[in-house]
Amino acid sequence: MHKYRLKIGDVLAPLAVLLLSGALFFALTARKKPVGSVEILCGGERTVCSLLTDAEYRFEHNGYTVVLTVEGGEAFVSFADCPDRLCVRAGRIPGDTRSIVCVPAGVSVRAVPEGGDYDAIAG
Repeated sequence: MHKYRLKIGDVLAPLAVLLLSGALFFALTARKKPVGSVEILCGGERTVCSLLTDAEYRFEHNGYTVVLTVEGGEAFVSFADCPDRLCVRAGRIPGDTRSIVCVPAGVSVRAVPEGGDYDAIAG
């Protein structure tokens, strides 16, 4: 029977993978700011809705209807009569995603971080 001897690479390789994945995790999560509201763009009109108040918003554009529901600190599209309804399955802001788009209706919803809308303005 052959006896296996532990080599330095057997220890360093898993350690390097753990350190790299930990650094990547912290780098990605540290950049996200808490979401306090969502911005809805529909046909050139901009609406900002707080995630603190439960409400339902109805948008009609291009012959389609999209209903955005704010509930429990999350926003999601609860109804859309567009053909594919990908916006309904897109998830929740800020839980699953940072933006929801209904292309046929021309409606987009995006997360707005707390403390402001823009990081910087170049002019």
